[in-house]
Amino acid sequence: MFITIKFGDDEKLLFNPDCSPKILLDNIKRRCRVPLQADIELLDEDGELKNFSQCMHERDACGVFTNRGVYYLLKIERKDGKATTYKCLLNNFAELHPHLVAKLEDLSSSKQSEPRPTSRDKWSKMARKVSRAGTTSSTNKTKKTTRERDSGKTTSRVK
Repeated sequence: MFITIKFGDDEKLLFNPDCSPKILLDNIKRRCRVPLQADIELLDEDGELKNFSQCMHERDACGVFTNRGVYYLLKIERKDGKATTYKCLLNNFAELHPHLVAKLEDLSSSKQSEPRPTSRDKWSKMARKVSRAGTTSSTNKTKKTTRERDSGKTTSRVK
């Protein structure tokens, strides 16, 4: 089994993932000229992140990859410990693979770092806005319609 990793100026290297993930990771960094302290990740041709760096407890890395698969080398950049962006280490990546650029941008957690509001949160925020916006105006409307009903006035629309 082997995999191909693309990086740099359209360089390609073959790797054998039938080894410890730690050994494979160190080998990728060394052969692709990435600093050993850098965090890296791999992106497949379908735009799926392999989360290779999170499977270090596995016995071998074969289960993470597809035989003869092609992967793009990414550098993980973290800002303030929260936002994570992925930068492809293949030069001209946007020109060579425009269909993957949007997927790579979606993977960046800078968009995902803000917690998504649940429907419950949306309703509670809306209720707070309504109550703050004019409790008096809504109660005045209620009082007005109650008075109209009590006074016997009926209003109807004629089309």
